[in-house]
Amino acid sequence: MAPLSPSEINALVTELLQGIRDGQLHLAESDRLAVYLEQQIYDLYAQKISDITNIPYPYIIALRDNGLLNQKEARDKLIRHDYWKLMKTNKFTHNQILEKLSGIYDVNKRKILYAIKVKPKRVYYCRQCGLQLSKVKYMRNDGICDKCISKQIKL
Repeated sequence: MAPLSPSEINALVTELLQGIRDGQLHLAESDRLAVYLEQQIYDLYAQKISDITNIPYPYIIALRDNGLLNQKEARDKLIRHDYWKLMKTNKFTHNQILEKLSGIYDVNKRKILYAIKVKPKRVYYCRQCGLQLSKVKYMRNDGICDKCISKQIKL
């Protein structure tokens, strides 16, 4: 969808408000506006992710547009960031913050709690070749994958 110009946005909002007052919601136009606003919100989230992770904004947009950005993980990272930022101010209670975040990110409080309490999984890599390993294999083989161990076997 092509981006809307400011005059088109104003026209759609005016028409939408007029339609609401008349009791006749113009769905086609409101859908266009909803898609546009949703894209703007995603762009704001992308900018916020860029600020948090220090990854340049154009890279975040490219990853998102190519479907390489895990939307759920990105949302959870934003929730964790916002939650702890608000908690550090000591101005709001836990429940007040949960209520606000559930409204901002349009998810229920249970998902907010899960996002806050989830601990990132530690990733293990082979010390020789860099292959990703499970924790069990990493501990069992002292940080070396099965392939590297098999290369050490002398017959």
